Amino acid sequence: MNDYFDTYGYYNVSEDYVLEEVLADYYAGIDIYAGTENAQKDIGARSRNVQKTVGSRGEAASEEASGEVKKGLTEITGTGARYSREAFLVQINDLLDGKITDPDQYLMVGDTPELFTRFGYDAGIPILTTQRHVRDMNAPYDKALHHHGLSRKQIARLTDKISAPVMIMQSADSKHQDRMVIVTDELNKRNEPIVVAIQPDGSGKYLEAEIDANIMVSGYGKETFSNYVTSAFSEGRMLMVDYAKSHRLQQTPGVSFPNNLPQGDFSDNIARYAAVVKAKAAAKGKDVTKRSTEIPAPYNRTALLTEETVDRWLQDYASKSSPKYAQAYITRMSPDQFLKLTTSIQQSCR
Repeated sequence: MNDYFDTYGYYNVSEDYVLEEVLADYYAGIDIYAGTENAQKDIGARSRNVQKTVGSRGEAASEEASGEVKKGLTEITGTGARYSREAFLVQINDLLDGKITDPDQYLMVGDTPELFTRFGYDAGIPILTTQRHVRDMNAPYDKALHHHGLSRKQIARLTDKISAPVMIMQSADSKHQDRMVIVTDELNKRNEPIVVAIQPDGSGKYLEAEIDANIMVSGYGKETFSNYVTSAFSEGRMLMVDYAKSHRLQQTPGVSFPNNLPQGDFSDNIARYAAVVKAKAAAKGKDVTKRSTEIPAPYNRTALLTEETVDRWLQDYASKSSPKYAQAYITRMSPDQFLKLTTSIQQSCR
């Protein structure tokens, strides 16, 4: 393993990360042979398994090749491929610096968040994006050309941001009703919240094989954001709101944001949207019988607050005229109960 660290210059990252990057570089056609003999031998052996499978039986062997890729990654990492913001940034840099030579190669954004199963998604497949979408996100802002002016690091940060959304809503595009729009707390240069659109149950070429994936089809700062959010509520497309994150975004200078967010139970919206997602997936031949829309275990647990957290909440959100007023809200209750007791975004964050 020291051969890899010495070869690629990584010192403050895990072995899994280094090996993932080496494999990704190799399959993208990037010269990785600046390293030692052991590094070359390991990567070469894994690549030959895939190339032999595809080369001997052509496209019909792509599924088996995909299995070989996944098997190789599983053997290296112990649990399968794991992805990070840092890994996405490496791919973005390679693409924009002209180091990716295969025009059909997709970029690995990251794992599909477990939260997305609530909306009918398959969280067992990754999120990919195309080279064109990354180029459009990074190109200098031009509304007519759909160029969005995001920095490389901003694009890379979307890996983390989609796992901790401010809001999630169904797309307003009638042609893509199974598409999800994620509102992040990342802002562009015009102080517009960056939103990300995800198309479920797609596929793309990664590591020389066609793999199932959810596809990130755009990432851009949303103009007239306040109207955009209000419409999602009124049209029954809102699926999730993190009111604490929304409050912080609302308080950010220059951000267009509704003065008050409607309160409510989004379960009906979620049920309708998840049904659309699963119906379209089934039409593509996907097995959706095991897709549960129950709230995933990591998001359905009791929160335990430290004294420091309670003190900070009281300091940040208590009524100025009555500093202990917020104690009424520090209690155990379900999200539905909480929403029924609150009437504005400010109160929801006390």
